[in-house]
Amino acid sequence: MVAEVYEIIHRINVGQNLRGHTGSSQEITLIAVTPEESLYQQLAADLRRKLNLAASTPLPYLQKIVAPVDLDIWMQDWGEFASAQVEGHAAPVHAILDTGRGFLYSSKTVEVFASTLGIPFIRIPLQGAARAGSYGGNIEATPDGRIVMGDASVDDEVISFLTRMTGQDPIRVPTGWLQTRHVDEYLSFLPAPASPCGSVLLLGSPLEGLQILAGAGAQEAKRAALPDPEAVQNSLRYFADGNLDKPLRGAFWEVDMIVRSNLRAENAIRNAEAILRSTSHFCMPRVVRVPQLYYRDASQDEGGGTSPQLEQQAIEAAETFTQMASLIPNAMNLLVLRDHVVVSLQRFSPKLETFAPFERIITARLADVLGGPEKVHFVDTHPYGFRGGGIHCGTNVIREIITD
Repeated sequence: MVAEVYEIIHRINVGQNLRGHTGSSQEITLIAVTPEESLYQQLAADLRRKLNLAASTPLPYLQKIVAPVDLDIWMQDWGEFASAQVEGHAAPVHAILDTGRGFLYSSKTVEVFASTLGIPFIRIPLQGAARAGSYGGNIEATPDGRIVMGDASVDDEVISFLTRMTGQDPIRVPTGWLQTRHVDEYLSFLPAPASPCGSVLLLGSPLEGLQILAGAGAQEAKRAALPDPEAVQNSLRYFADGNLDKPLRGAFWEVDMIVRSNLRAENAIRNAEAILRSTSHFCMPRVVRVPQLYYRDASQDEGGGTSPQLEQQAIEAAETFTQMASLIPNAMNLLVLRDHVVVSLQRFSPKLETFAPFERIITARLADVLGGPEKVHFVDTHPYGFRGGGIHCGTNVIREIITD
């Protein structure tokens, strides 16, 4: 996937002369982790063949830097690149915030990586290993620096640190229903300099996802390993009165669980939107809804690894709204490269077909914000998908510092 993204940025640069909204030609640096290189080699070869590109093709405005292999694949989680006022520097500079990701807390790898890049290293002062909600994937920021993060499994030290750094309390939205506890599973700010708030807010819509699936063809859904559209349609009719506490049984039970869970997810996301709208001193961006589907995945732990011993717990917890993960690759979990985005293909395995109805709508919604479909780029991220993450989870970007 990393090499795929690398080549897509070449296509962006050649075709669009990628620039920031200031008109600056400063480079943008994509940071990518590749500990399991064998997973990506075939993907890279396939894309190079499709684009007729050589591996040696130079990329303007971009450096590809491969992080140390012992940092695990979730690049977004173990460190956050930020603009910081650091002693000895008159103006803000790039720095890495070490978010204390679990087993990495006592490691100096992030510090060494910062030294390699030649930028300061800042460790958030924690008393022990960070909880899942403290990782970088749970920290989103608006163009003006307002932080939005999930409210579950977050260390108090992280909240205090971010409050001191920004001068404002982070806005907390519900994430306890998610397996990862990370807000980037349903929310993302997409830069839009012409908009009043400088961005638009992408919000997942499980309800729309269900409605689209209910109207799809049976074979189309089957080829993407999605539930039967007719069964989804019947279940949606059953829950039309909004009472989600009366589950179906028998042959419809599994589809019923997916429909009920996604209707509850829709309510949780609408609640998050209401929190943002009611927050004082916050510029509420225009909302763009993107279809999404979730399912209960209690076989993954909070760190993104599989735990087969949790399968029985998954069965026992079938009636609870917890441990929700993406049923298809998540369009909110995207990579933003100035006025372009890189989005995961709507499949979790190369043996499955993509779900075209979602891709058409996602492309149209994002193209409307960005100014054209040529700025929306899809990549196959199944090596991350079956580990419970997406392209945002597996990448990170150092963006140019905008000064007035």
